[in-house]
Amino acid sequence: VAAGFNITNCLREPYDGDKKLVFLITFTERNEMATIIEQIQNAYSEFILEIELLSAVGIGIVEFDIKKISKMDAMSLLQDFEGIKTVEEDSIVSIDNISEQDDGTVDVMCIDVYAPVKCENECTYSNLCFALTAQQLNCCPIPDDDTACITLSDPITCADGCVYENECFAVAAGFNITNCLREPYDGDKKLVFLITFTERNEMATIIEQIQNAYSEFILEIELLSAVGIGIVEFDIKKISKMDAMSLLQDFEGIKTVEEDSIVSIDNISEQDDGTVDVMCIDVYAPVKCENECTYSNLCFALTAQQLNCCPIPDDDTACITLSDPITCADGCVYENECFAVAAGFNI
Repeated sequence: VAAGFNITNCLREPYDGDKKLVFLITFTERNEMATIIEQIQNAYSEFILEIELLSAVGIGIVEFDIKKISKMDAMSLLQDFEGIKTVEEDSIVSIDNISEQDDGTVDVMCIDVYAPVKCENECTYSNLCFALTAQQLNCCPIPDDDTACITLSDPITCADGCVYENECFAVAAGFNITNCLREPYDGDKKLVFLITFTERNEMATIIEQIQNAYSEFILEIELLSAVGIGIVEFDIKKISKMDAMSLLQDFEGIKTVEEDSIVSIDNISEQDDGTVDVMCIDVYAPVKCENECTYSNLCFALTAQQLNCCPIPDDDTACITLSDPITCADGCVYENECFAVAAGFNI
């Protein structure tokens, strides 16, 4: 579908009688494992060939009938099932190579597939199977490197106390967000974003449209027309940081969105003569401007009267050097989509 095809014009590879469709599942609550296994069996009995619970290590093994359900549909059924923490296709621990003994121990033969987890002993294991053989049960999946996530701090805690920087990293680690919680609201925190615009003559209109569209979430909104910046403060009790950023990034006419860690809404003001007083914070979020100079962040660029600036891709995002140039707002050109996303743009 992502490649532009209509699925009705596609065919799956023919059924191979030797193939199996097996998933390993873990649970949000260990004392509910047996109940959930029974519920899965009852709900999807028409598709399931075998289901087993290895209570000693907190793993469920579910084998589906590959002739009756696709791999993607089977995984979706399990991922959406309440009480399930993670779902992995059985390429790591084979249903034929794991067995629970009478004394409650488990014999495991691991396959060298890289799906890393980090456990409470601070060690990283190639996959959950190797962690289990080391008697490490409280382990957290490490986010998939192939998923491009922005480095936005909006901590979220998922099952077994696994903490991730934001929702994107949690999803990249294989969690269902419905099983995760954000840290409690801190009354001193503010949720403020700086926005720039694709067309300067549309700034006032866009500010008004944002106010009208999201008034239930917005505490304050302001336009500093002299430097082409909008400042939007959301009610942190009503909307998450990631959701608020997504609303702004998806809004037509907005060029860039940055969390207010660089220019504070309390430290920027427009004067009667149209100039702007700014106090910059030394946070590194580099931009390169039309004068070919690089500034530590947009605030320092603004104080230098440089308005046509392009964010520099985040070094923490791993992008392949594939030449597929893409042009974003204000003529910012990047080598490919990954670098554009790493620079903070919405593709």
